[in-house]
Amino acid sequence: MAKVKVNVKMNDKMILLMTKAQKQAAIMTMEAMKRDIEKAEIVPRDVGTLEESVTASTGLINKGTVRLEYNTPYARRLYYHPEYDFSHDENANAQGEWLEPYIDGVKKSYARDTYKKIFKTMTGV
Repeated sequence: MAKVKVNVKMNDKMILLMTKAQKQAAIMTMEAMKRDIEKAEIVPRDVGTLEESVTASTGLINKGTVRLEYNTPYARRLYYHPEYDFSHDENANAQGEWLEPYIDGVKKSYARDTYKKIFKTMTGV
């Protein structure tokens, strides 16, 4: 019976660079998503406070999670009530549940595809 000896050497410097690239790519993906949502004109808009309140929350970045947060007292109410009659004067496609296309709809792969593209550009992998 043949014996095989394997010696594995980890490139700690490269692992650290890849980890940093993962985090940066995740943040850049959320920023790209913010721009895409703004361009799609799907967030209800009166004077722009809700639309301008969105931030990429990085509190869980070490666990691989970045999320968009709308930081107004009424964001949740508007989001979860698509039956409201939203004005289309400022944003032509204003609607409730404006992130649903990115969660389960036609833009479901947007975050994944954007992340892959950014990560590949940053690392060549």
